[in-house]
Amino acid sequence: PALLEALQRALCVAVGDSALYTRNDSGGVRPAPLVAVTSIELRNNPSLPNWELFDDAIATSYSGVLAAITGGQRSRRSIVLDLDTRDSMYALFKLYEPEPGMPPSREEIAALAYFGVEAIVSGMLERTNDGATLELRLYRIAPDGSVQLVARRRRSIGDDSRVLYLTTVAETAEELLSAP
Repeated sequence: PALLEALQRALCVAVGDSALYTRNDSGGVRPAPLVAVTSIELRNNPSLPNWELFDDAIATSYSGVLAAITGGQRSRRSIVLDLDTRDSMYALFKLYEPEPGMPPSREEIAALAYFGVEAIVSGMLERTNDGATLELRLYRIAPDGSVQLVARRRRSIGDDSRVLYLTTVAETAEELLSAP
């Protein structure tokens, strides 16, 4: 089914009719941008009580990227790369260890753009007096390699719970990529 959907999307683009497959039982296939989730940066506030999510920042960021991919793949408005595909693209540009807790580098963005990735999602988890604030941002990759902010979504997280964090990331990514 995924291969058929990809072929239908490509045909929609080739013939210039984005509604070509909306009239049959295909589930409303339309052309959709290719999106990569790059990173979730963590910003701790050392003056506040410790949270395990921030103490184990690498695992928190990495698992958050995976959750954002999972949530984003639920959107019918975009095609979100899985982590292995994204990392294979990076590897061809000799970018073997992208930092999941740092904003994407120009080299990472250039590698993704080379393969036709049209947009990226990156985020931040910031420790606040009320717990933490998650912000996911959708950027369009311009032809010159710069990025332009398209949309953002914020959610509060009130407890130091990995399950709550991952659920919130997935829901926020789905909402971000499902908006028109």
